[in-house]
Amino acid sequence: MKLACALAAALMMSGPSAADFHNPLVPQRADPQVELHSDGYYYYTATVPEYDRIELRRVKDLNDLGRAEPKVIWRKHDAGLMSANIWAPEIHYIDGRWYLYFTASRVDAPFDIRLYVLENPSPNPLEGAWTERGQIKTGWESFSLDATTFAIGQQRYLVWTQRPPGAEQHLTAIYMATYSASATDANYAMGMLTADAGADLLDPRSWKKSSVPVLASSAQNGQYGPGHNGFTTTPDGKQDILIYHARNYRDIAGNPLKDPNRNTRAQIIHWRADGTPDFGVPVPDDPAAMLR
Repeated sequence: MKLACALAAALMMSGPSAADFHNPLVPQRADPQVELHSDGYYYYTATVPEYDRIELRRVKDLNDLGRAEPKVIWRKHDAGLMSANIWAPEIHYIDGRWYLYFTASRVDAPFDIRLYVLENPSPNPLEGAWTERGQIKTGWESFSLDATTFAIGQQRYLVWTQRPPGAEQHLTAIYMATYSASATDANYAMGMLTADAGADLLDPRSWKKSSVPVLASSAQNGQYGPGHNGFTTTPDGKQDILIYHARNYRDIAGNPLKDPNRNTRAQIIHWRADGTPDFGVPVPDDPAAMLR
């Protein structure tokens, strides 16, 4: 499941042409996220199949991500907190420092999932020291994951999913967002919530939910289970880019969480005349991408 801000994306400007992405950009990297920084670099992180570490890469061109050397900036603990299921890292530059949000659990309780954050004051997040800043306390202790953050004006928001207290079945509620949901197999799809500019984003009544997925599996293009989306732009800021993961086959043997082949992908977001985003369908793989 991925949370991102559709409202923030809708404020971006789009150009008329489309960038050429050699998908998949990075094989076997799920839950991708990219931050285009003021230094002109894209900073990229994603879930590794081993669920045991956090990597960063930086490139000037998103098509170079697969060739970029990953830098391991943090590894899971041997026991106790943050010792298992290291999922969904996200890097953000806030008030002159880098922060990395991620999900983790314990070896002795692998689905006792919580939110955590790292901090680094270095201008280049591939350098300097990352300090553990502990768990993000949401007000109650329950299964929680996939934190993201954004700012509108002077107000910063944190968005995440969490199992509501007292829930009798295994479900998660969204505490602000665009989201993806349903499962981790071919049923995985991306939904969207929207709110009017100037609305109180902490009021559930401000949000309207799309009645159908806005990005779903495409048998024609051979892409299944698109989800965990994020947004960035071309370096000139004129075109909006969707970052997400998907598999290039439908049927999965065994537990989908143990299948490593959710690949990082990107495609241009188009805009309708009424100002709403048109995500289209997952584009097919570029045959040349697997030859790099």
